[in-house]
Amino acid sequence: MRFADVTLSPLYTAAMGLVSEERGLSMRFPRFIRIRDDKGIDEASTGRQLADMWEKQNETVAPDLMEEEVDEEE
Repeated sequence: MRFADVTLSPLYTAAMGLVSEERGLSMRFPRFIRIRDDKGIDEASTGRQLADMWEKQNETVAPDLMEEEVDEEE
């Protein structure tokens, strides 16, 4: 899978409680690329890994945009 970015979601529950108590994370514009024959289901990405991607992505976002996202949560 490839995707544009990771976003907070009121609908999806992936990583809920890791970055927000009320929202999960979702992949924006996900695209299926290919089946991974080299990985099994036990090696799939975890909620923690998705939360790490979200946190890393937000380190590169301008601080004023981060403040807007926090304001929307309140």
